[in-house]
Amino acid sequence: MSAAPAFEFGPVTEADFAELVALRIDVMRESLERLGRFDPATATERFRSTFRPAGTRRIRVGGEAAGCVGYWAEGDAMRIEHFYLAKQFQRLGLGAAVLRRLFDEAPSQVTRFRVAALRESDSNRFYERHGFVKAAESEWDIEYERPNLPPIKGGCLCGAVRYEARPTHREGYYCHCRMCQLAFGNTRAAFINLRKDEVRWTAGAPTFYASSKFARRGFCGHCGSPLSFEYLVSERMDLSIGSLDDPAAITPISHFAVESRIANWHGDDGLPGQRIDEHVKLTERWQEAYGSDVSPGVDAVRKG
Repeated sequence: MSAAPAFEFGPVTEADFAELVALRIDVMRESLERLGRFDPATATERFRSTFRPAGTRRIRVGGEAAGCVGYWAEGDAMRIEHFYLAKQFQRLGLGAAVLRRLFDEAPSQVTRFRVAALRESDSNRFYERHGFVKAAESEWDIEYERPNLPPIKGGCLCGAVRYEARPTHREGYYCHCRMCQLAFGNTRAAFINLRKDEVRWTAGAPTFYASSKFARRGFCGHCGSPLSFEYLVSERMDLSIGSLDDPAAITPISHFAVESRIANWHGDDGLPGQRIDEHVKLTERWQEAYGSDVSPGVDAVRKG
């Protein structure tokens, strides 16, 4: 139940250079003009000096070119380079989703991530929001590093069920769907999404409720605390933010199922949002389980 649009990585070759440098120039133009430094020739030169086709990936959303990102090992660190999203794909949660993919797929020897951002560009706030800290500064750029993150722990109200999780990020999201509202007895639910193999139940185990034909929700069978959500065939799952020992360690970055958001219980926080019907993969899951004319949600499940 992630709010970010689904994306795929695709290969890059030397023949893609002109297209990708044009993307870089378009994305960075506003920031460079603000600094009085916009020069297409210089931008092309800088891109060429660090362009590595073998280490760069196209980012595609629904078959459409959405951006690119480069990443490669530097000793025990991973360098992130040329991370650009086309303007129409910005502020949708896509950037955070791409970062999570990089964190998840990093080789085991990687203990930190490095990236440089142009001074006064919006990318500085983006990287800081995702756990990067300043490591060095130059006249035009700021170098950031993101260290390995310690595990997070949590459990239920009565303490019978406990877990330890090792996600490679610290970003969460709000779900406003009616099913989550009912499951939590609240106006919305807050989650962190991570791989199932990053979660270890250290005391007890959750009881599961099949909230649909293709998903289940974990809770404490004694005190009822909601703990998790997962699709049966997915490698990923959600943990409830409220069940964490330190909920403040997670930063919300998006809203999901905004068509069910309860207006008088919502304050505009400027975070991007997504409707259920905009999530192609989730819509397909509902249709496969309940028919092509299904309206996803509580009524569909209750009717069977």
